[in-house]
Amino acid sequence: MPAFRPGDEDVPLLHALGEGVADDSRATRTWATRASACFVAALFVAAGVVGASSPSARASLGLEKVLTPAERVVGDPVVADVKSLPPDPTEKKPFTAMEGMFAYEGWTQSLFEETQDDRPLLQQLPKYGASVDWSRIMAALNSGIGKNGQRKLFLFIRHGKATHNEWGTLQHHAHDGADIPCDFKTPGDLVDPDLTDLGKSDAVKYVRDVFRDGLGAAIDKKAKVFSSPLARCMETTLRMLTNQTGLRVAGDLVTVSELLRERIDARVPFELRRPVSFVPDVVIKAEAAEAAAEAAKKNGAAELSGQGGARGPGGMCWEPSKGLTGHAGSCCVHDGLLEKFGDYGVFDINVATPSFLNVEVSEQDADLKWEDQPKVDETGEPIAHHVKELKYVGASCGLTEVANKGWQECTGPEMLGLLAEDDLALGSKEESEFALVERVRTWFSSVYDHVEENVVIAVTHSDWIKLALQELDIKKPWVVPKNGEIFPIIVEDTRTSVPGWIEKREARKRQVNSATEKGGVIDLTHGLGAHEKVLNALRMSDEAAEQAASTAAAAERAAAVERRAAEAAKVAADQARAAEVAAQRAIAEANSADAAAPAKTKNAEASNGNAASAR
Repeated sequence: MPAFRPGDEDVPLLHALGEGVADDSRATRTWATRASACFVAALFVAAGVVGASSPSARASLGLEKVLTPAERVVGDPVVADVKSLPPDPTEKKPFTAMEGMFAYEGWTQSLFEETQDDRPLLQQLPKYGASVDWSRIMAALNSGIGKNGQRKLFLFIRHGKATHNEWGTLQHHAHDGADIPCDFKTPGDLVDPDLTDLGKSDAVKYVRDVFRDGLGAAIDKKAKVFSSPLARCMETTLRMLTNQTGLRVAGDLVTVSELLRERIDARVPFELRRPVSFVPDVVIKAEAAEAAAEAAKKNGAAELSGQGGARGPGGMCWEPSKGLTGHAGSCCVHDGLLEKFGDYGVFDINVATPSFLNVEVSEQDADLKWEDQPKVDETGEPIAHHVKELKYVGASCGLTEVANKGWQECTGPEMLGLLAEDDLALGSKEESEFALVERVRTWFSSVYDHVEENVVIAVTHSDWIKLALQELDIKKPWVVPKNGEIFPIIVEDTRTSVPGWIEKREARKRQVNSATEKGGVIDLTHGLGAHEKVLNALRMSDEAAEQAASTAAAAERAAAVERRAAEAAKVAADQARAAEVAAQRAIAEANSADAAAPAKTKNAEASNGNAASAR
C-alpha cells in the first residue's frame, strides 16, 4: 500500500469546483482526463511493465512504507496504515455490498493514487457519485429483499477537516505516540479537536448544500442519522443539518454512536472523546453565585438549595485518559458532550453501560487487545484496583468487549448509543484491526435489527469507512475518503448465511434477561476470557465484601439495640431498687408509729387521772 503524502490534506477539498454537481467544471474535466491516462498506465503496472520503484508498483508488490504517527494523522489516525486481514475463504460474511451502483467501483489503484490531490469528491461527480439513476437505487431498496437479504442504503460521511489534520500536514518528527503534543495553536486543541474554519465552511458547502440542492430529494428526503461521538464528527453533523431543507432526520434526533469512533488509542489526544458531562468548578461557582444573587432579589436572602449542582467531577478541566500523562501541553477538555452539544437539540446523547460489571482493572487487563493475559504480582494474584462501578441499563457489551464477543452476542438497541461515560477504562494500546472490524459488523447488525428506515446516514472517520468497504468485499484498500466526502453503499443483510449466529444471540439475550431479574450482573463463569475471569473474580469479591459489610452492620445494629435495652433494664432495676428501699423505709416508719401508739394512750390516761385528783 502506498504512503499517504503529508501534503494531501493541505489543499482545499474541491479546489476550483463550485457548489452542487460540477460535472462540467475545469477540475472535473482535468481529473477525468488524467483518470483515462492513468487507467492505461495501470494496465502496464498490472502487467509488470512499469518498474517496482514507482509507488504504485511498490504497493502492488506489497512493499509498504512504515509511516510515522505524524504522517498517519494527515488523514485520520492510522488512515494510511491499515493492514488487511488475511482472507478466510471459509468465512461467511454477515453483510455484503450490492454492486454496480456507484462510480468508485470502477476506480483503479493507480488512478486513485495519481489523482487523489485534485479529484473531486464523490458527491461532486454526476449523479452525486452514482453510476445509475437514483430512482433505480431507491427501487432496489424499496424492493425489500435483494439477492441475499434485506437492503439498506448507507451514506458514510467523513468529517470535515479538523485541527489535527492541519497539524499533521506540518509535522514530520513525531515518531512515537508520546511525541504528539496536546497543543497546536491553542492549549489542548489536539484533544478531541474541533473543525478548522475550512472544515466548517466545507461541511456547509459540500455536505449540507449537496443534500439541500438535490441529494436529499434523491433519497426521498428522509434518513436515520448517526454520528461518531468525537467533536469533529458532531460538528460536521451540526453544519449538515443547520437550515437544512432537503433532509428530514428520522426520529428528529441524531443518535451519537460509540461504535462509529475512529480506531481507538487512549494514548493519542485526537483519538479520545470527551466525557458525557463535565462542568469546571469555576463555572459551577459562577452559576451558584448567579443563582444566589437571583434568589436574593426575589426572597431577600441567598437561597442556594438545588442551585449550581455539579455535573461531572468538577475541577478546572477533564483529562480524558490516563494515557495522556506525560504528553506536552494542556491534555484536557473544558466541557463534556452535553455541555458542548446538548443545547442544540440535535443529538440523542444516551449512555447505556454494559450488563457485565464495569470496573477498571490494570491497564493490560482492560486493554482493547482481547488476547492479552492479565498481569499478576509476585504472589501470582491479578493486579487490580477499583475505580468505579456503573449501573446497568441493558447494553449487552461494553466497548472493549465487542472484539471478543462480536456482533453475534453484542445486540440490542443500546449498542447504537454511547457505551461508557468516558474513556478512563480504556487500555494503553492501539485497537487492533480485528477489533475495529467487529465494531463495524456490530454496528451494521444493530442498525438492521433496530432501525426501520432503509436510508441511513453516518458521520464517521476515514479508517471506519475504509474497514467498512473492506468488510463489505469492496476490495479497494487504497481508497482514502477525503474530508467531507460522502460514500454511498447499498448493503445487504446476509447474516442468515452465518451458521449458529441466531442461537448465540438468543443465548446472550437469555443471559441478559436473567441478569436483569437477578440485579444486573451476568453470570459468565463458563468459557470466560482472561479479562472476564479477573473481572468476575473482582465482582464476586465485591459481592462478598458487600455482604460481609452488610452482615457486620446488621450485627452492629443488633448490638446497639441490645446495649440500649441493657441500659434501659439497668435504669429500671435501679428505679425498682429505689422504690423497694422507699417502701421498706415507709413500712419501718409505720411499724414505729404503731409501736408508739399504746404508750401515748397510757400517758394520756395518766394525765387525765392526775387532772381529776387535783380537782
